[in-house]
Amino acid sequence: MKPSTEKKWRPATGYYASPGKEFDSDCRKEYGVFNVDLPKKSVSGFEWSCEINKLADTAPGAIKLNMTCDDLNMPASAGPNSQERSFKEVMLLERTNGKSMFVRKTINGKFKGPNWQADFCPEDVQRAYIDAEKQQEEASKYKVPEQLLSPNQWRPKDGIYANVGPDFADRCAKSGDVTLNLTEGSIVSGKIECKAVGLMNTGRAEFSMVMTCPQPAGKQASKKKGVDTNPRGLANPESSSADAIRMKRIDDNTFHMQKTVDKKFKDEGGAVAYCPEEAQRAYAAKKVKN
Repeated sequence: MKPSTEKKWRPATGYYASPGKEFDSDCRKEYGVFNVDLPKKSVSGFEWSCEINKLADTAPGAIKLNMTCDDLNMPASAGPNSQERSFKEVMLLERTNGKSMFVRKTINGKFKGPNWQADFCPEDVQRAYIDAEKQQEEASKYKVPEQLLSPNQWRPKDGIYANVGPDFADRCAKSGDVTLNLTEGSIVSGKIECKAVGLMNTGRAEFSMVMTCPQPAGKQASKKKGVDTNPRGLANPESSSADAIRMKRIDDNTFHMQKTVDKKFKDEGGAVAYCPEEAQRAYAAKKVKN
């Protein structure tokens, strides 16, 4: 018996809404109704978002999605902090005709209602969402601030740095203490990678930048996990905080760095120096390998 050559059904990427007299207006709501994006392993709706962990074909024109979901409307019966935790859920999708399908999803791991029909929103709506996403991605791309591109403005070169001291060489050999990549807008200090948000102020030999840095796991757990209903409905946990980093030139290879913790400067910082080229090459090779 020859294996089937029929192409397996997959729902079209885009936005869907329930058919009926409100279909068109529902599709045009600011945050959409129901979004499927299998290439990005994402399914989402209003105030909920899921990451697809596994996809399985259950029948011709039908699939099952195993997912990890965040839901701001998770009922309290799901347990303590139900709106702050992620839940394992299942979604069943079954093609009806064209770009329509039946949808059924668990809540807290259980099916609690019948399936419902989801129809693909009009093409002009899909294009509007795609354009909005592209604009959002472009706006979020980091660009080196124009002030730092001025020939009169000091800017430390990208690379690894280590604290100035008798063990400088050893620290450089161990990938240093600070990794600077202003070209891509990142500063790694210890095991924490911060992303540049903007420039606060500059002087010819110093400047300060606003950075977003991941919070320790304990602090993340103490805050409510939010779901940002952006144009693609992607989850956006409150897992980072805005901090500032000051850099002041000492010489061509050394600068003084001071960083806030919980938005406050709690120490005087210290001097870091550019590691030798051998250490730079070793770090670059290690990064490529990883």
